[in-house]
Amino acid sequence: MKKELLREFRRSLRLLEREFEIALSAETQCCDVSLPQCHALIELDLSGEISLSDLAERLELDKSTLSRTVESLVNEDFAVRNTDAADRRAVKIALSDKGREKVVMINSLCDKYYDELMTGIPQKERKEVIDSVGILAESMKRFRTRTLCCGCKRGDDE
Repeated sequence: MKKELLREFRRSLRLLEREFEIALSAETQCCDVSLPQCHALIELDLSGEISLSDLAERLELDKSTLSRTVESLVNEDFAVRNTDAADRRAVKIALSDKGREKVVMINSLCDKYYDELMTGIPQKERKEVIDSVGILAESMKRFRTRTLCCGCKRGDDE
């Protein structure tokens, strides 16, 4: 690919990154939760009752990092820990009623924001934009999981 085109793409991504940082900060401030808490709440809503390991896998976080976030959600009564009936040593995490209310609020605010954002995109191009963002996200994930931070390929022994 031409260097000029790649640099234009990188410039657009930097701009997009800055705009997303601002938007995400505003969203979480309005909802009185941190970004990690927001992501965990939404995933808990989608998953239902789930183990910490499975939640960490879905959010692509290490368990110790997620454990602190879950602890804060439990302390704020947004989530509950339940002993697994099949394995009393295992614990599952689920949304509390207060957590479900918070997710409704988050979804409502975010849906409104992104609906208004989409009005700046011509109607006939909205689906294309949504599809393109999904394709880019999947490509970035595939690339990240097969390369190191410096862009070197991961070896078979790593």
